[in-house]
Amino acid sequence: MGRAAELHTGLVHHVRQILGPANSYAKAAIARLREMSSATALPAGADINDGLLNLLASVYPQRYHTIGERALQAMVQRAIALAASLGLLPERGAALCAVLMYELGHRCFDDPLLPWLGQALRRQRDDTAQLRTDRLEHKAGSYLALVARRLSRTGEL
Repeated sequence: MGRAAELHTGLVHHVRQILGPANSYAKAAIARLREMSSATALPAGADINDGLLNLLASVYPQRYHTIGERALQAMVQRAIALAASLGLLPERGAALCAVLMYELGHRCFDDPLLPWLGQALRRQRDDTAQLRTDRLEHKAGSYLALVARRLSRTGEL
C-alpha cells in the first residue's frame, strides 16, 4: 500500500504539473489547437521533424518539457510514417497525426474509445489524400470543440 500511495502521489503531481491550476494549461492548449489549421501549422520549407517538434512545443509547452525531446522525436517519426500509411497529405497529415498523438496519446489511432478517428480514416469511394486529410481535420476539430465545451461547463477533462 505504501508503494501504491507513493505512485498515486507522483501521478497526481505529474498531472497537476501538465494540466496547470484549474486545468489552465490544458485549456490554453485546446484553445491554441482550435485556432490552428493543419495547412498553416508548419512553416513553408521547414524540416518536417523540426517543424513538428516546434509545433508541439508551441501547442502545449508544459507537456513538451515533461515528456522530453527524445520521446517526442520518436513520436514525430511515427506520426510521419502513420500519415503516409493512412494516405494523408504528407505535411498536413503528419501535423494532424503528431498533434492527435500528442494530445490523445501516442496510440490514439488504435484506441477503441476514440472511434471517430477510425471513422474519419475509413476509405471511401473516390477518396483522395486531400479529402482524407480534410475529413480527419474536421473530425478532430469537432472533438476539440466538445472537449472545450466540457471544460467550460465542468472545469474538468
